[in-house]
Amino acid sequence: MGGVERVMLTRALKLLDMYKDLSVSICFLQKGPAYEQIKKNINQHYYKERFDIVDQINHNEYDLFFVIDTPEVISDINPKKLFVECHTSYRKNREYLKDVPSNIQGIIAPSNSMVQTIANEVSTEFKPKVFRLSNDIGYNINEIHQSPIRYTRTPVFYLGRLDTLKNVEEVMRIVSQYNDEVQDDLMIFFVGDIIEHEINFERLLRKYHLMEKYVYLPQISFEKTSSIMKMIRENKGLFLSASHFESFALSAAEAMYSGIPVLLFYNEAHAQLVQFNEDYLFTKGDYADIFQKIKNIIKFYEAHEKVMLQSIEYFNNLFEDDWMSNIHPILYT
Repeated sequence: MGGVERVMLTRALKLLDMYKDLSVSICFLQKGPAYEQIKKNINQHYYKERFDIVDQINHNEYDLFFVIDTPEVISDINPKKLFVECHTSYRKNREYLKDVPSNIQGIIAPSNSMVQTIANEVSTEFKPKVFRLSNDIGYNINEIHQSPIRYTRTPVFYLGRLDTLKNVEEVMRIVSQYNDEVQDDLMIFFVGDIIEHEINFERLLRKYHLMEKYVYLPQISFEKTSSIMKMIRENKGLFLSASHFESFALSAAEAMYSGIPVLLFYNEAHAQLVQFNEDYLFTKGDYADIFQKIKNIIKFYEAHEKVMLQSIEYFNNLFEDDWMSNIHPILYT
């Protein structure tokens, strides 16, 4: 299940907890794996009487619509009921925002940096309508329980598309140089789709001498992601991202929610996620600093676990604050 689907599920559960008179429906244009995973989680949850998946939208049944990066349905919805959400960090996929009707309720982005990015790309009249709705990270999903796997190396966790924007090659370079220059005890645990027209995964593994020091899984279900994160934490692993740009950095946030210490390339979304704590941020090319921070995380792992859990609690409160400031007044007018 991708990031947007996880956002929909966790947000719905949060809102159903906040409002006793609210019902939520999710509509997919195509019934892919995410459809079945969300349906399964709804059926297992005690909110299922107020939470469902629909195949078609009856516009008269709903007070508000949130359309997430699905421009083909925007013209079918009453703009006075419509919020358009943009979660994509790929600029070409945001081009549709230039054609959004001017009388919609607003354009939502998940972080301050993404709000600023979108505001710079839309017309002047739209700039005041772009605002933040942070993601809620806490979720109660039934994990797939399995016997814990123990690794002889410390796992460095990478979750996301393997492409140039996410800068997966830099993650490989960092791990390879750490093994060569500091201590040969790191491996990489990759989870995500390989974008083959952008990177040659096997060539990069060979280039950085990682052929015997990695695990790879393609995009996996929500439940399996939670189980893998639990396994990474049990092996005292860390999450590493060298991504050039993020709309929110949901994968890093989920790692933090699971208690996994993160080390993130300095971009605005990453910095906001860790509240600008330099212990968890790095800049391009400063490998001495990166290696020292990895060593510190490994040596004082339990202390860093606590920092992660405290940081994510702040973000979950931020979602509720954003919702009450920007959405609640419209929902209950």
